[in-house]
Amino acid sequence: MQIETLSDIIDWSRQVHQHLAEHVAKDADRQQNERAKMLMKYLADHESTLSQLLKRFEDTADAKALNTWCYEFISNHPLKIEAEHRRSYAEMGTQEIINSVMAKHKQVLELYRHLEEQADT
Repeated sequence: MQIETLSDIIDWSRQVHQHLAEHVAKDADRQQNERAKMLMKYLADHESTLSQLLKRFEDTADAKALNTWCYEFISNHPLKIEAEHRRSYAEMGTQEIINSVMAKHKQVLELYRHLEEQADT
């Protein structure tokens, strides 16, 4: 995905959450540990909700703000969350699942924090 504007970043974020929701939900069916399976179902619902919220934000936000260019940051800091998921959640324990999802969220949040810092300068 080519990311150049804030709209692109929000859409990318929405896709990250949607992809994570789908991936976790799919793997939950193969998870043997009941506690991990419950966590995965919760996370799938939560990620789906986040994706829907971002979609609503995209649909209602000011077009001028959404079309703000942010290409310089993205070209220097490629977004690669999807590529980092190599292992099935069905093979992970509860803590590993939490750590994996939190790491992905941390990357998304760091991007938004950096963009906020750039806006202040």
